[in-house]
Amino acid sequence: MIITSVGYNWLEKKNFTINRPLGIDTYTVIFFRNPVEIEINGNIILTRPGAFIVYDVHAPQWYRMPDDTVHDWFHVDAESFPDITNFSLEFGKIYYPYSPTKIIGIFSDISNNFYSESPFAEWLCRIKIEELLILIRQLSNENNSFSFSTAEAVKHTHKIMLSEYNKDWTIANLAKNANMSKSRFFTVYKSIYGSSPINTLIKFRMNMAKSLLLTDNYSVGEVAEEVGYKNIYHFIRYFKKETGISPGKYCKTKMPKN
Repeated sequence: MIITSVGYNWLEKKNFTINRPLGIDTYTVIFFRNPVEIEINGNIILTRPGAFIVYDVHAPQWYRMPDDTVHDWFHVDAESFPDITNFSLEFGKIYYPYSPTKIIGIFSDISNNFYSESPFAEWLCRIKIEELLILIRQLSNENNSFSFSTAEAVKHTHKIMLSEYNKDWTIANLAKNANMSKSRFFTVYKSIYGSSPINTLIKFRMNMAKSLLLTDNYSVGEVAEEVGYKNIYHFIRYFKKETGISPGKYCKTKMPKN
C-alpha cells in the first residue's frame, strides 16, 4: 500500500511532542487544524491554525501541541510518493491553504480508502495525494495574502459570472459584486483561478458556442448573441482565436458524414 499509516481527525493532548532528529523512513504529510510549535530551519515557531507540511524521508521532525490539538496526517512509503517539486512545493515548509475544509475533506477520503477493501483503494489514494498537493499549491497565498472570506467572495462572483455568462461583465462590475476594488479583485481572482476573469469568461463562452453550433437551431449570429456578443465580428475573432477556425467552418468540420 502506498500509504503505510494514516490519522484523520486525530486528537492529541496538550504538550504532546514529536521529536525525531533523524526523521523516519517514510514521507510524512500533516495538516494541523490548531496552532502548534514546530521547528523550521532550527527555529521554533508557533503556527497559525491550518498549517500544512510535508517532511522528506529521514528529515528531522519536531513539533509540540501547546493545547489539545486535532490534526490529520499520513505516511507514504519512500518509493511511492510523487515528486513534490512538480507541484512547486518544498519539503519542510509551512503552507496555509485558505480553504481548510477542502484539505480536511481529502484527508477524510484518503483515510476511507486506506481502510477500504476495494481493489481500487490504492489507486484512489494515489489520486487523492496528488489532488491534495495540487490544492495546497493552488490554495496557499504566499505572495498575495488574503482571507478565506475574501476568497469565498471572489469564488461566489466567479459562479455568478459563469451562470450569467451572456451578461456584459467588466472587471468593475465583477469587483463591485465581490465588494472590493478592481485591482484587488483581479489579483485575488488570478491567484485562485490562474487566469484573468475576462479570459475565463471568454473561454467559457466559446465552449458554450461550440455546443450551440453543433445543433441545427442557431445561426452563427444567433449563437454570438446567445453567448453575449452583440457584435458578431467580435465573436468570430474570439472564436477563431480559441479554436483556430471560424464558427462557420467549425460547423462544417463537425457535421457527420453520410
